[in-house]
Amino acid sequence: MNDINGNDVLILHYINKNSRASELNQKFWKDILYNDNEKSLQKLLEGGYIEYKDDYFTSLNKLKVDELKNILRSEKLKLNGNKSELIERIIKTSSLSSYQEYIKKERVITPKGLEVVNNSDFILLMHDMNIGYPCDLYNCYLSNKELNKVDLVIKFVESKNKFEKEIYTYTSNAFRYSQLSEVLIKYNAKNKALYYLLKSCFDYLSDDMLDYSTDTLKSFKEQVKRIDFYTNKIKNLLQANPDLKNNLPTYYQGLTKLYTLHYFTNEEIESLITACYLKNSYGIDAIINRIYKRNKEQGKLKNPREKLNKELELYRQQKEEKLLIENNNKEKKKGFFSSLISFILKEK
Repeated sequence: MNDINGNDVLILHYINKNSRASELNQKFWKDILYNDNEKSLQKLLEGGYIEYKDDYFTSLNKLKVDELKNILRSEKLKLNGNKSELIERIIKTSSLSSYQEYIKKERVITPKGLEVVNNSDFILLMHDMNIGYPCDLYNCYLSNKELNKVDLVIKFVESKNKFEKEIYTYTSNAFRYSQLSEVLIKYNAKNKALYYLLKSCFDYLSDDMLDYSTDTLKSFKEQVKRIDFYTNKIKNLLQANPDLKNNLPTYYQGLTKLYTLHYFTNEEIESLITACYLKNSYGIDAIINRIYKRNKEQGKLKNPREKLNKELELYRQQKEEKLLIENNNKEKKKGFFSSLISFILKEK
């Protein structure tokens, strides 16, 4: 499988859908992945991963339901059933002439290609969740074949997040951890999904961007409450799997060691997350009020926004002064030329 890359593998997954998606006309191939699909298809064909042949089901599956019903209607056949049932009815009971025009040579996965698809479902899952690029993920897979799929996607995301933390001054990985949790749930690794949802909250609340919301209690509260996006997923996961609550103390203990939270104590962040996923609005407000008050009394509230506003005001003043000087210079030049013209006219 080293003869193909992650984009090629993703193409195999799209071909395997046997639907309109198999036509590979989505914008992301060129605009985001910068992929030449024709070259990929040729590579897959030459490598024996796909072949071209008549495939009635795939061709008909690219039609809309109304188009399928028109074929059945022309044959005076029943119109009830879902799309797959309509297609099967056409193939089994309609005359070929009624749908021959829609049948064409289709790209079909070979057993060799199907083996790749079955072993790389994480490529499609991570793509659907918009986590990284297929080529990067597939390279990670080739270099870590000893890992199972759950550990592989975790390693990939953690490595990507670590790299971005090292090269960017301001970066938040909270959303990516949340998306990773969705993938983990699909792999039935719900305990790890819970961990990464909690990690989303910790990552968000440790973000330097929170400093820009400390000028007032209202703005601080609005910013902190945005963890509801992650805690709502925690709520749904715990409601469906109440036994997972037993893991919470261990997860909190590990995450408090991993993150430095400037504004929150260990007890406060646990209480805050709990109140959020329990939808206790009164408790949430009380906790945030207490956190803000304590930080203010301790002189820990940073206020880059105030500094930024001062810098913007200074920039505005300097710009106005510059415009004023330019206008004055223009007026002086205008006066000089007017005087010069008057002098010349008098001389004449």
